[in-house]
Amino acid sequence: MKIRNLCLLSGVLALMLFGHSKIKAEDYIVIQNGTGVHGSEVGSSYVYEGHRPGALEGLDTNDVLRSTSSSSKTNWLSIWTQIEDKLYRKDFRPENSETPITNYLSIVGEVSNCPNRLSFSASDLEANRVYSFLVDYFNTNFSRAVSIKQIINENGGDFQLPNITGTNGQVYAQVVIGSKYIRRPHIDSVDVSSNICLEASVQPGSFSGFEGSTNLSFNGNSSKSFVGLVAEDFDKDHITQSYYFQKDKNCFFRVRSSSE
Repeated sequence: MKIRNLCLLSGVLALMLFGHSKIKAEDYIVIQNGTGVHGSEVGSSYVYEGHRPGALEGLDTNDVLRSTSSSSKTNWLSIWTQIEDKLYRKDFRPENSETPITNYLSIVGEVSNCPNRLSFSASDLEANRVYSFLVDYFNTNFSRAVSIKQIINENGGDFQLPNITGTNGQVYAQVVIGSKYIRRPHIDSVDVSSNICLEASVQPGSFSGFEGSTNLSFNGNSSKSFVGLVAEDFDKDHITQSYYFQKDKNCFFRVRSSSE
């Protein structure tokens, strides 16, 4: 009995000193590669990717091989990621990982001028991460970088790709998933020669904005806007953004970023 009471007391003291230990839930993104056309004779496939406590950067039991029969149809659009020399449909990384995950789009069977659409859905995305994707169509000039949260919120997760023509086994595009933590923005310069212009370093794919105030409570002028993503900025932590506002009595400035 004394040993049991001592264990209970130790547990209470640990909670008082350190609080409850919170186990972080996994986040994940589901990507469907298909036609986006209801009743299409061309099938589709999925990948599941994200972060999970206990997962490794490389191959482990959290990763699931791609099935060779993802669709019951003869012709279908496939999506998969590669770990070592095998193709996978599930790829989970450590909970704090920022390593990009590269997926490939390919054809099973044969398609001609086939509509192609990526559809994104997600669960438990972290508020302090910027989730984005970069898609490159091989042998074309089609290259786009897009915020995953933005496309889910504004477009239901759908992203239209160019129509595709090809034969069995052809790999025609890659889709890279990025999930960087929010980087702290900073003001690079201030020009007050006419109106006020702030030059700030902000993170692509985040929502960043300036606040100006006559006091440190920052309850004066403010604005927040999405920092656009372009393909060449996909891997960058910061780009330079200009903020303009009318010169008045404001004398305190700060720039802030968030994921939405």
